Amino acid sequence: VVVFTEPLRCEKPFTFDLQVIIEGTNYRFDREELQVVCEGRKVGFQIDPTVGIDVEQVMGKAFTVEIGKVGVDSLSNIFDANGNAIENNVKFSKTFANINLDEASSSFKFTLEDIDCSDDIIGDLADEVKEKIMLLLELDASDNNRIVLTPLRCKNGNTVTTTVTLLPPSTDSGDGRSLR
Repeated sequence: VVVFTEPLRCEKPFTFDLQVIIEGTNYRFDREELQVVCEGRKVGFQIDPTVGIDVEQVMGKAFTVEIGKVGVDSLSNIFDANGNAIENNVKFSKTFANINLDEASSSFKFTLEDIDCSDDIIGDLADEVKEKIMLLLELDASDNNRIVLTPLRCKNGNTVTTTVTLLPPSTDSGDGRSLR
């Protein structure tokens, strides 16, 4: 996420270009191949996983991000809420972490809406919540022990929330599916 000093013009279609180049690879992503969020003073992005990126190929690689008017023929730019263009592009480099995905765990907040709940029965819903998570993540029944839930909470009698930790496949019997 890049944070600017003033609110930006964030209406779609965005007025700015955004480009990510991963060094040592043929990967070059423009705004259309990225999931871009522009809100207030912030511009954030992530690589759209549907573009066919080989995650293992980019682990540990440096990448460069440029936001603004990218390319000599571009008519784009970053504008503040008053329509003033930024003078220079924002450009920076970072490096992807070099991690072993077979040993990595992941945590996320999970919300299940439109489900009857109360403090009396919330504990009984853990298996149902786990099943829904496994279905959404397309996990096999053998992956059940990889999912760890914090105590479930009921909100307003119809919303269940929890934090989910998905443990690495090495924590099960060895035939678990990796989330790559």
